[in-house]
Amino acid sequence: MVLDNKRGSAFTWVMITVMVFSIGLIYMVMTQPIIAIQSTTWSYVKNDTDYAQSYNTVVMVWKYWPIVVLIGLIIVGIMMSLKQEPYTGYNV
Repeated sequence: MVLDNKRGSAFTWVMITVMVFSIGLIYMVMTQPIIAIQSTTWSYVKNDTDYAQSYNTVVMVWKYWPIVVLIGLIIVGIMMSLKQEPYTGYNV
């Protein structure tokens, strides 16, 4: 059976759930200050093309990092759930 390692799988999914809620909380709490900082600093940065490009990259990373991390967590959870018994290659 694929899910013979049920205790390890359950622990993995519990930890992934905790991480999802932590990431969501951090993102919701920190978004308002980040937006305030971005709106006040953009007028100083927009005239210099090198800084503006880096600034836009930082803004894009802030917008999309939770999605990348969540996809990674889901992949880790699936891989840990489907993992076979270590060092044997057989499900025990």
